[in-house]
Amino acid sequence: GIEQNGNMNNLLLPIDLNVKNNIFTYVKYLNLFIKKSKQYDHIILQQEYGLYTCFSPNNHNYNKTMKKILDRLNLNQDLNFRSFFINSMIFTDYLLTYLLKDKKKVSIIWHTTFERYINDLIVNKVELDFKKLPVLRYFDDKNLKIIVMTTDMIHILKHYKIITDNVRFFPHPIPPNRFEVNNDLRSTIIRKYNLQKEDIILGSFGFIGFYKGNLKILKAMKYLPQNFKYIMIGGKHPGDKSNYVDEIQKFCNENHLNNRVFITGFVKEEDIASYTNIINLALYLYNVEGNSASGSVNQMFLYDVPVMAINGFSFTDLKSNYNCLEITDNSNDPEKLAQDIRNLLENDQQINLLKKNIQKFCRENTFQLFAKKI
Repeated sequence: GIEQNGNMNNLLLPIDLNVKNNIFTYVKYLNLFIKKSKQYDHIILQQEYGLYTCFSPNNHNYNKTMKKILDRLNLNQDLNFRSFFINSMIFTDYLLTYLLKDKKKVSIIWHTTFERYINDLIVNKVELDFKKLPVLRYFDDKNLKIIVMTTDMIHILKHYKIITDNVRFFPHPIPPNRFEVNNDLRSTIIRKYNLQKEDIILGSFGFIGFYKGNLKILKAMKYLPQNFKYIMIGGKHPGDKSNYVDEIQKFCNENHLNNRVFITGFVKEEDIASYTNIINLALYLYNVEGNSASGSVNQMFLYDVPVMAINGFSFTDLKSNYNCLEITDNSNDPEKLAQDIRNLLENDQQINLLKKNIQKFCRENTFQLFAKKI
């Protein structure tokens, strides 16, 4: 969205993952970022916990160095900086401290939850004096804007008496490029998975892992007619060391689902349209609690695919604000989930309403509009 505004001179600076292996190198890298920021009017930080952590478990000076950083930032010395979430917030705070000291306008786009961070503080018996805690202590700074992607995040902040004047809610924006269906590729996909005209295709897009709840859908497949098929567009997260995909394969083998359940592996962005075009209903039945936003569901919206999701995450906001997806409370009950799926697919009026509202959501939540709001 920013790229398409010709009046802006912008720089995208991805974090070099290699610098995070050593705390000294990482701080040096952050200092370089702060230095480069001096030539810009507005700094936007894309907050993902995994990006801002820095662990050096083999470095015997790590604890001593972290204490020096806490002291330099004038932060609570009782923080458990080896905690994944707190560690991330400390280094986000490091950037904020020096950017705000230079009177820079800073926006943090918070894709992930505050709740886990606050829970981590509670578990580690850290006093919740938010004026002394990383990042949260700056929430009343007039030069800082916090953008969250679920209203739950604002409710959590208010619950802990954190100032929310500078916090704004925007839904996760829609991907900027909608590609056309390649009919030859679509035909190839249909032949590859031996799909028939009478088949009903369930689908999901994104990384395949425990937290995505793919097995919930497989269990429901046992209660659905044989013409119901399930296609997972995507593959295992590169950082996922689990055997979850093997568990999926084992479940399919044991329950005779190999001719009804398919994993595509990663596909090219321009090919997504041809895959989503065969899907009758997308399912997002996440297996973890939280208030994060889902970017992958927007790929389904982009191509007018109706969606059924759990009652949580950003899905609740999408339901209440746009009524552009269906909510199920039965994701952990395979038989009831199967019935929910059938009921929705048999309700043409509701499917048409969802598609109409999906189009409205897509029009009002492009990356270009998101960039203007920032």
